[in-house]
Amino acid sequence: MDSWDEPGGLGQALVEADHSADASLAPDKEQYEFMSATEAAEVALLQGEGGDILLPPERSPLSRTASMSNLLESLGCEEDTRQQLTSCQMAGTWFTATLLLGTLLVIAFVMLAFPSPYLNGAPNCRSGAAMGVLSANGNDSRRLVVWSGRGQSGTVFHEWLHTLSLLDLSWQKVREEADPNDDPMPSQKQQQQQQQQQQQQPAASRALLLRPRPKPPGALPHGRWKAAVASLGSLGMLVHGGDAPEAVPTAGGDEVFMSDAWLLGADLRWEMGNYSSSTSRKNKDAGAMAPSARHSHSMVGYQDEERRQAILLFGGRRADGLLLNDVWKGTVTWPNISWALLNDPQSGIGSGPSPLPRSGHASAMLNGTTLLIHGGRSEVYGSFADLWAFSLVDLRWTPLTPATSAQPPPRDFHAAAAFRNKLLVFGGRFGSGCKLNDAWEIDLAVHHWTQLSIATFATRECQQLFG
Repeated sequence: MDSWDEPGGLGQALVEADHSADASLAPDKEQYEFMSATEAAEVALLQGEGGDILLPPERSPLSRTASMSNLLESLGCEEDTRQQLTSCQMAGTWFTATLLLGTLLVIAFVMLAFPSPYLNGAPNCRSGAAMGVLSANGNDSRRLVVWSGRGQSGTVFHEWLHTLSLLDLSWQKVREEADPNDDPMPSQKQQQQQQQQQQQQPAASRALLLRPRPKPPGALPHGRWKAAVASLGSLGMLVHGGDAPEAVPTAGGDEVFMSDAWLLGADLRWEMGNYSSSTSRKNKDAGAMAPSARHSHSMVGYQDEERRQAILLFGGRRADGLLLNDVWKGTVTWPNISWALLNDPQSGIGSGPSPLPRSGHASAMLNGTTLLIHGGRSEVYGSFADLWAFSLVDLRWTPLTPATSAQPPPRDFHAAAAFRNKLLVFGGRFGSGCKLNDAWEIDLAVHHWTQLSIATFATRECQQLFG
């Protein structure tokens, strides 16, 4: 094999190819006639008197490219080299495609093996959401509907409805569309004035200055949590009150108490209710227009003695921090709701014993004639464990004292349902940190509690607290 420096060797061939390429790339002097003065000066700097390029041939990238091409052609290996390059490119393309396909297969396997509940329309983690059951609409089966609530980051959801078919247990996510007829946002000057008023007021009364923006008919309700919900049969799901921070853009994280009522029909369309007042036949002093703005209250739907759709609303927390224990009846002739105050010990309406004012309690309707209230909390007494019954016949409260010492521990923000003269209670919270997942049942005929499932606690402190 020829050495690199020997005559006729590969090194000599490269040098000769470089020089031949440089000669072919040197500009013709006649081309100067078509150049501008600036271009001619630039070329003159790069060339000597004889027109030779001042840069060494072996340093010129153009000459190196041309010389390598000439060398490959002279050695008779240009075609083979191109085939090799093409083969390498094809191999690289196949490798990249195979790697991408493998990655997609791994992702698909992980998604199938460990599916995310949020990919199929299921709601993400939240508290204080509104939930109810809607009757069948066309080809749709009866559906469980979840709306709004507050997420783990503190954000209040409002753009989506989540429905769970009770036929095949499949979730569906339905987006709420913005209402073009909604009223405009407050001006910047109005927001600044509202912020100054809030800063000048103590925290206890600051919420009274947070006036929600009114919603025109046909608009969408403000997102909220801690609202009261009642199912109204074929009419749909009624949502009342709650804490809606987005209703006042300048709230700055303060609570915004609502007093509006919205109906979600079987067609998943919202409609706002109209309020009116009526005087109770048995309590002529009950002449207030409607329940005050509040959250953490309860509401149940039923049919009254005249077979009209009605609701009963109890308790909750008002904007000034006052806890309530009033009972309101709303007669529904949609979109109108006629309110009547049935009992309010703090206003002197009604007689006999009554449950202490509270929020976060659970309620249920028994046989269309009795409202049951269990648990709840107050800042003074903490969580409650008592059970009360309000009769729609004589409009009186009756405490239901347990027949034995066995009863559910105190709790708030739990769930309750009445069934065949029994009340079922599940979950809730004790104090500020212990979450419960136990289930209890009371036979209302004998006032006997039975524990259906034992609570499991996430922390040792809660376990020690409940033994």
